[in-house]
Amino acid sequence: MCQNFNSQRREEIIAKRIERDSSLALLKKGQTVSFFSASKRGYQQEFAKKDGIVLLEVHIMPNVPYIDFEKVLGVEYQSIEEQEILLPPFVSVIVQEKTLLPVEQRKIQDIKKEIPRGKYRINMVKFPNFIEKLDEYYLVILTSEKSFLFSLVSSCRPQPRSGLFPCAVVHITLY
Repeated sequence: MCQNFNSQRREEIIAKRIERDSSLALLKKGQTVSFFSASKRGYQQEFAKKDGIVLLEVHIMPNVPYIDFEKVLGVEYQSIEEQEILLPPFVSVIVQEKTLLPVEQRKIQDIKKEIPRGKYRINMVKFPNFIEKLDEYYLVILTSEKSFLFSLVSSCRPQPRSGLFPCAVVHITLY
C-alpha cells in the first residue's frame, strides 16, 4: 500500500498543507510525531479554518514511504478532489522558512480573516529503519516458549563501554 518505498520512484513529490502556527513547533524538532497528510492539489481555503495558520510546502524525498489515496483507492475514494497523500509518523524533516507571496496572502486567510503567519518548506528526508534501530524502540513479544524468553532476556546485556542495553523488552506475554 505504501507507494515507492524502494527504488521505484526517482524524484521528489511536492504537496501543500495549511497548518496551525502552533503545530509548526513540533516539526521544527526534526520529525513528524503522527501521521501527516498533504495535498497534491495545492493550498485550499477550505483547510484554513484554523486560528493562526502557516503554509507548508512539503517535499517528499524518494526514500520516504507515503500513501497516495487517489492511486490506492481510485473511484472509491470519497474525497478524491483533495488529492491527499498520507505520510507515516517518525519521518525526519528539515524545516526552512520561505517568502510568503502576495498572491498567497490574498488567497488564503485563517478563521479570523488574517493572512498566514509564514510559509515553510518541509523536507521529508528519511524514514527510520526500525529493524536497524531496534534498541531505540519498544519490542512486544507474544510467546509460549519460556526458553525463547530466557534466551532473549539473556542476550539483553549492557554494552561494555556505554552500559546501554542492545535491546529494550517492554512487554512480554506468556500464554
